[in-house]
Amino acid sequence: MKTFITCIIISVLAAPLFAQSAFHDALKLREYLKSSNFQATVAQFDPAKDNEILDNAIPILVNYTPDPADISNEADLNDAYDGNPFISPDNGFSKILLPNVFQSPSEAGLIKAEALPVASSGISITNVADGLAKFLVKRTREELTITFFQKFKDKINSNPYFKELFPQTADLLGLIDNEIYQFNAYMESLREHFVKDMKSLPINLKSMLRDNQILGDAEQIIADDMLSIAQMLIDNQPPEEFIKFIGSESELLNKDRISVLKGSVKRKYEDAAAGFKLANVLSESLRSSVQGEIWVKPDELRALIQDKLTLYLYLGLLWQESGGITFHNGSSVQSVLNEVAEKDETLNVMKRQLSSFVDYAHEVKISLDSIQAKKARNILVYDDYYQFFHATFSLLETGIRFKKDFFSQGSDSLEIDEKIISVLRHFNELNFNIRQKHYAAGVTNLVYIFQELLDKKDFYFKDDLLKYGNFIAIVAEAENSDEVAAAIEAVALPVGSSITKKYASFSVAVNAYTGVAGGQEILELKGKNGFFSVAAPVGFSFNTGFGKGGSLGLFTSLIDVGALAAIRFEDETTKDLPDLNLKNILAPGAYVVYGFGGDIPLALGLGGQLGPNLRAIEVDANMPAQFDSGWRWGLFLAVDIPIFNLYVR
Repeated sequence: MKTFITCIIISVLAAPLFAQSAFHDALKLREYLKSSNFQATVAQFDPAKDNEILDNAIPILVNYTPDPADISNEADLNDAYDGNPFISPDNGFSKILLPNVFQSPSEAGLIKAEALPVASSGISITNVADGLAKFLVKRTREELTITFFQKFKDKINSNPYFKELFPQTADLLGLIDNEIYQFNAYMESLREHFVKDMKSLPINLKSMLRDNQILGDAEQIIADDMLSIAQMLIDNQPPEEFIKFIGSESELLNKDRISVLKGSVKRKYEDAAAGFKLANVLSESLRSSVQGEIWVKPDELRALIQDKLTLYLYLGLLWQESGGITFHNGSSVQSVLNEVAEKDETLNVMKRQLSSFVDYAHEVKISLDSIQAKKARNILVYDDYYQFFHATFSLLETGIRFKKDFFSQGSDSLEIDEKIISVLRHFNELNFNIRQKHYAAGVTNLVYIFQELLDKKDFYFKDDLLKYGNFIAIVAEAENSDEVAAAIEAVALPVGSSITKKYASFSVAVNAYTGVAGGQEILELKGKNGFFSVAAPVGFSFNTGFGKGGSLGLFTSLIDVGALAAIRFEDETTKDLPDLNLKNILAPGAYVVYGFGGDIPLALGLGGQLGPNLRAIEVDANMPAQFDSGWRWGLFLAVDIPIFNLYVR
């Protein structure tokens, strides 16, 4: 007994110095077994190897008790393993019988606790009309772009979250202020500020989530853990440390933080914590003893699974390690392992879970090795990082998959588990995408994070974040002025000079409206028909303004180049146009026009006009023109384009 107690004391003192791996400890214990055949018991520790068992097996078994320091004799050890369906003192109940060598203890000498270190030409009417159509198309786009920039400025400055996420942009837009209509003069400065905000987006998000108290108590727990793990990635911490953190040190396991939650929310978060504890226990139990490796390899695990006795030893040690991991439905990991010991079907499910963990662990190691090799040659590839993130977080999901397989009527925390993993995935992808200058992808990650952490009513700015965040990202990614222009056109299209008439008591202007028109018309060749077409009438407007209420005016049209405008919206370069004369575009008429309020450059017109005689141009048939004269009346909805003001009061 003296030797036994001495062995125990030394093993307890030595244990903190070494990593504990159930996988390798099971392999070592396997050396001392011999077959048995009494009811459920299939093996026992071989009495012929008592000396080796006392020196080597007893310290391992003691290390897997809840408190090794309390084990001072055989009875203590038996009590610690009591109820374990794989390893216990109960002959006929457990798969493997505990050793019994304490009646005649060996005098083999003091034990040195062995454990495994862990390895981280002339002017023609055609030319005039086409030139006017080109101008109107260009001006239409400009008016809509100015409108976009005005709204962009207003949204950034009025939303406190946007100011925190994009502070450089907000500051510059505040400086530009009412000169936003001259956005082209500031475009390069805007782009520089966009780039600064994109580069600091993860940091700005961290500050926002920690300082603004915009999250509920439950979501704040997730956010705090997300930020901690993200920092671990930035600090190049090895992947096993992520699992250890969330399974043993995270805020999700902080009882003081969880205690403020109520009812079913509290239960869900506690069950989620239990699942991540299990993932950590599995991770630690399958650590490798080989220098440079993290977890055991798939072929090593297959060898263990194929040897039933070694598998029983491993599961018995896992049973010891998983004490206290319980769920609110009354189930526990140990109760599941009890079932594993009794039912081959459940044992097979456990084998699949272990194989799944090791397969993902192997993917993590392969991805990590690839990243490190390419990093040394400065040829990092996005797919390598994506695969690394995917495999790492799939390891974290081991606990979730365990619950799905073994607690079909159990824990109701799966939605919390999935939310935690989703937030972790997207925040780490956000960091990586920003580093790789994939800014638009980073904005998408940002939206997903908010969507998981905020209630729908609190994420009222989702549409604006998608629209304006992507605009900032696309411009920041642009490498030249053409790409910037393309980005503006892609995102901006829907104040420019149309504002003047809204804030003037009376104004007269040469005016155009470019948009769509519909109504009835009576043609010389086809008679009475309905119509719907592109309209681009040009003439004079006489207007009274109502400020934010918009404007009301009389518009007298002279010509209409709608058919040419329709072509130019699709193809700005073609020169193969039909020969036209004035009667082809002449379109006298009159409309009562309402200009929409605010900064919207749209107008609604009601009235009628003659023609135009030019009906359409077919691009795909050698540009034949269709002509027919007649009157039309109805409505148009169009962008309001004052070409130049004649009088303003």
